[in-house]
Amino acid sequence: MISSLYTLNPYAEARLPFHYSDWFNFGKLSDIRPIWDIPFVTLDFMTYYLSHYYRPGSLEKERNFFSRMAVEQYIYFTFFSSHFKDIRLECHNDDSSIDESIQILLDNFIVVDLFNLNVYYPKYRDGFNSYTDNNTRIMQESWQYLSYYKDTNPSNFLHYFQDNLRNYKPKIFPLKIAAEQLFSKTGFHFGKSIIVSPDAPSGVACFGPYIVLDKGVYKASVAVSSLYPMQDSLKVKVSATAEEGNIVLNSEQFYFNKADEYKNQYTYLEICFSNRSNRLEKFEIVVSYEGKVDLAIDYINIIKL
Repeated sequence: MISSLYTLNPYAEARLPFHYSDWFNFGKLSDIRPIWDIPFVTLDFMTYYLSHYYRPGSLEKERNFFSRMAVEQYIYFTFFSSHFKDIRLECHNDDSSIDESIQILLDNFIVVDLFNLNVYYPKYRDGFNSYTDNNTRIMQESWQYLSYYKDTNPSNFLHYFQDNLRNYKPKIFPLKIAAEQLFSKTGFHFGKSIIVSPDAPSGVACFGPYIVLDKGVYKASVAVSSLYPMQDSLKVKVSATAEEGNIVLNSEQFYFNKADEYKNQYTYLEICFSNRSNRLEKFEIVVSYEGKVDLAIDYINIIKL
């Protein structure tokens, strides 16, 4: 098992075959230890592009290297090339064995998203939560899809044109959108929640995640773990929108009264909506409110009906 974090898609932003995540390996020690039993890199290796030109046709993202390969590529390619003599990787963006690199990934690893594991990495706590990065990586759902549908051509499935690269379309539902993958205008991120202080003005508690949605009928459920109105009444509005709010698929309003007792359970704000377009871009769920409230939003679940 490896993380989708830094398991890069070589058919997207940069051609980096064999760039599997090295953040952790989980499995049998007898399987994992040989992967890491390889020679140390040399100074010549780490400073390769200070004395060599990049390959003709190298993209801008492929020129952000001093070493001949990324460390992740060096680790995994060194190991697998001792077992498969026909694979090649002369430098970091050598695409001679790009198809084989995906097949090796599917046959030898399980790719999992970090937010499904309750794993915490301080270095990348805020850096890899946006869905706009997902097409540049092999995400868990992509690995699952390609592992299950063996007849699918990985190069066709994983290829993205540059003008489409940031438009991520989920393939598997239900879809759980963590608070880390949402944005807020009046609240702030803390832990795994978006929190709105009772001192904050009325406004937008959360919005996002700016994904592409297929045609269909859906239901979104906003999981609210704290909801304490500070005044006699509170209005909360949940909207399903697209194209930066220019398209409204549906809106629902919810009213809450001030209460003194604690509520040790989730409040779920649910909304159903239909998408009649084959490809709806920049889809988001917007949660706004009027009044003072102590509010915490943990996640949003979207199911396809």
